[in-house]
Amino acid sequence: MSMAASLEARVSFLDHKLVEFVAATIPSGLRLRRLTTKYMLKHSVQGLLPHEIIRRRKQGFDVPLVQWVRENKEFVQGLLLSSTALS
Repeated sequence: MSMAASLEARVSFLDHKLVEFVAATIPSGLRLRRLTTKYMLKHSVQGLLPHEIIRRRKQGFDVPLVQWVRENKEFVQGLLLSSTALS
């Protein structure tokens, strides 16, 4: 999905060796605790990251579209007003 949107994203937890290790050696009760997502990961970084970071909700990625259009006004106008775009 990230490539479809021209975004570079890193999926750090899809290493098959890591997934096999977790699935084979760590009891399910530790992998999922009271429906808390990423329980072990969050627990393992306590003391290394501030509490606010560990517990914060997901946040989106804002694209500075207005700034990009303003900085490239001539290019955008040429693109949008081209004969190809108007047909």
